[in-house]
Amino acid sequence: MCLKHGDLSAQIDYLIITKKRCFVVEGKSLFGNLQICNGDFIRTVNHKGKYVKEAIYSPITQNKRHLELIKQIRLEQKNFILKALIEKSFYDNYRPVVVLANHKTVLNAKFAKKESRIK
Repeated sequence: MCLKHGDLSAQIDYLIITKKRCFVVEGKSLFGNLQICNGDFIRTVNHKGKYVKEAIYSPITQNKRHLELIKQIRLEQKNFILKALIEKSFYDNYRPVVVLANHKTVLNAKFAKKESRIK
């Protein structure tokens, strides 16, 4: 799903809507091993017999941007009460989810921030 609002845009992989809340899902099918260290995502890949490390854009940050865009769109409600309700309870009703889909990828989150840990 592609959302645009002003000069902001986001491509949301999956939006799951239930009776209680909405889940904004960011799916990643990464190759190589992944290490999360202080919020940075570092991928290690084997390239011609050498292990090469490269930083990748954080899917957690990407998902937060998606949530902020949805929130901005929702806050354009003309009703003052609805605006206040959205502002107060948005993060109770909308939850971010990041899914790593490659079963061969090893995830090392030993030094990850608490918000980045696997649950």
